[in-house]
Amino acid sequence: MMNDRYSSLLKSADNISKQLRELVKENKFFQIVSHIDADGVAAAGIISKALIRENARFNVRIIKRLSASEIKALSDGREKKAYIFLDMGSGQFEKISQTLGDKTTVFIIDHHEILTRRETDTILELNPHLHGLNGSSEISGAGVTYILAKSLNQKNTDLSPLALVGAIGDIQDKGPQRTFTGLNNDIILSDAVNRGLVKVVKDILLFGSETRPVHLALKYTSDPFIEGLTGEEDKCIAFLTNLDIQLKRDGDWRTLSDLNQEEKVKLYSALVTYMLQIGYDTKSAEQLIGTKYIITSEEDGSPLKDIREYAYTLNACSRLGYSGLAVSLCLGDRDKALLEAQNIINEYRQRISKYISWLKEPGRVKEYEYLKIIHGEDLIDDRMIATIASIYSRITARSENKVLLCFAYKSEGDGVKVSARGTDALVKKGLNLNQALRKAVTEMGLTESEAGGHDIAAGAEIPVGSEETFASYLNKIIKSQIGVD
Repeated sequence: MMNDRYSSLLKSADNISKQLRELVKENKFFQIVSHIDADGVAAAGIISKALIRENARFNVRIIKRLSASEIKALSDGREKKAYIFLDMGSGQFEKISQTLGDKTTVFIIDHHEILTRRETDTILELNPHLHGLNGSSEISGAGVTYILAKSLNQKNTDLSPLALVGAIGDIQDKGPQRTFTGLNNDIILSDAVNRGLVKVVKDILLFGSETRPVHLALKYTSDPFIEGLTGEEDKCIAFLTNLDIQLKRDGDWRTLSDLNQEEKVKLYSALVTYMLQIGYDTKSAEQLIGTKYIITSEEDGSPLKDIREYAYTLNACSRLGYSGLAVSLCLGDRDKALLEAQNIINEYRQRISKYISWLKEPGRVKEYEYLKIIHGEDLIDDRMIATIASIYSRITARSENKVLLCFAYKSEGDGVKVSARGTDALVKKGLNLNQALRKAVTEMGLTESEAGGHDIAAGAEIPVGSEETFASYLNKIIKSQIGVD
């Protein structure tokens, strides 16, 4: 029997899918708009595949942020279109309603936190927060899109692995040993496993453990980011050699999956000891072992076989300007597309390593009472500042009482991109970054729609030169949220 907690969301999905199906019958053209990250791209892949199966006409647009100007630009010819916003839109409900909602049908399929419940005849919203469910941990944007696609056509259960890719991309593997919880586990993973599409295994979580030599898997691991090893190939080789772990056998490089159990235990123990010695907390070190999700239909050696690598690949492609390639991978394009993606992944890794090295330089991190502040200025690509915020927040997770606040100048137009990351410990104390950032921009005289996200991670856009003011407001708001006198 399906968990009663989910019945309201599933009923809403059924009602919305009926209206979506009616528009397909009317031969309506669908304008799909989704977010630039792995979750948004996976969501775009899911709805695209679902609409292809219905012989619907559509176009996909991947964007960094749904601003008021972006909504206005989308409004041309709105009487002839229906709109589907994925992994965004709930925070811009009023602006969407004002600009698009009077002459067309709009679907908002999102998982970000909302402030008030609202209904209109022309805007249909599917969001777990409207049904008492947590979109920060239980289901991602791709997951909500999957729930809708499954309601539209049961054949779409074969898209369940893509929904898990989105969940991993949004770091929703927060259960014991990096497992899924809530709808991610009870519906989406269940569908994927029952159809034989995903295999679940326990292992050391190094990047490329099935496909790359073990020293490169260690080098490329960024979740967690291991200072002194991540990005340092020579040091990774030395680390493994000191453990008497053979890097080659019969002339071939060995992968993590080639190591025997004794070697894996030795490697894991050494990594945990090393991380504790350089200042990581026990929780961060223990994240090295956990649950891997393997897509059975992908070829051995493919970066899309491990769901974590799949999410990383989508993120790399989309954030470096190849969102079309990322969506095509979700739709099943392989061969040439996969080779192109490999080159992009290499560039993405190099950029991350460069940015993290830059952050290690003295004076790069400024501290407030409840904030660690990084200003990437024009040195960190604003498309990647959220990624850097996530990686660096994991590096500094042992600083339990501070939020990481990152700035970067926008590459297009005037403004500053803001990314903030909290910790589970702070959320338990009352931290809600979605509300905090919204309140901060409001107190600065900006609109709430300039900010949004989740309790543990959120973003905003603010004018150039207002960074100190924003940080000051945010510091006070966080202090009040976590109950510090």
